Amino acid sequence: MGDLWVAEYSIKQGSYHVDPLSVVLRHNLDNIEHDADPGYVPIGVFQTDDEAYAFVAAHRKARETKAA
Repeated sequence: MGDLWVAEYSIKQGSYHVDPLSVVLRHNLDNIEHDADPGYVPIGVFQTDDEAYAFVAAHRKARETKAA
């Protein structure tokens, strides 16, 4: 079985990011070790990167529609 995928969102940057769970966890541990703000918050966990990117696209569209 492969890695899970995480969709993240940065409120400061207003941007999305998708990475394997193992990468997100490694970055978060590094941020804790260096007292750094990660900037991104997880908004979904998925079985595949395709699912994560589809979620991001739908979430982005919903936010844009709400803002209009």
